[in-house]
Amino acid sequence: MNLPRILIVDDEEEVRQAYLSILKPQRVSDGIDEIAASLFNSTENTVDLDQLTAFFEDDGAEMIVEEGLRTGTYELDEASQGMEAVEKIRHALAEERPYSLLFLDIRMPPGIDGVQAAREIRQLDPNVEIVIMTAYSDYSYEEIVSTVGNPERLLYFHKPFKSSQILQLASTLTQQWYLERKCTEQDRQWR
Repeated sequence: MNLPRILIVDDEEEVRQAYLSILKPQRVSDGIDEIAASLFNSTENTVDLDQLTAFFEDDGAEMIVEEGLRTGTYELDEASQGMEAVEKIRHALAEERPYSLLFLDIRMPPGIDGVQAAREIRQLDPNVEIVIMTAYSDYSYEEIVSTVGNPERLLYFHKPFKSSQILQLASTLTQQWYLERKCTEQDRQWR
């Protein structure tokens, strides 16, 4: 099973930790605990989401978009500077394990800013989905698009953000990336 890879790039540790806490699988709680415990013959009051997913997959319910990709669970990585992100993208491509999504801040002193990093990343990987999340508008959206390119794979949001926004972006964009990649692979097979 392939997990979508997400790279979180922000110079503030607290912000990176906020992303990680939002995107890491959470534990099931409240009334569901008792139901899950009875389903798994468990005496423990909490059940890990992996256990619930395994139960539903074994039961034939669709918990995945397509075989090979489970939604809501990601391989998460982080960087604190723009050049560090560029190097992580380069390394991931060399390993043939590209990132599907990048959450990127603009201001990350002392190195290159997020727009410059996005431009370099876009040159390395034109298919990665980039979400620029910033508290400052040093650039207009038009400037960002003209610098980074490929506006179909570029979103721009202002901080602060809500956890539901991050979850929705991660789910939608990683699924889109995955399905487009599968279509491209199938298209190559037909040729």
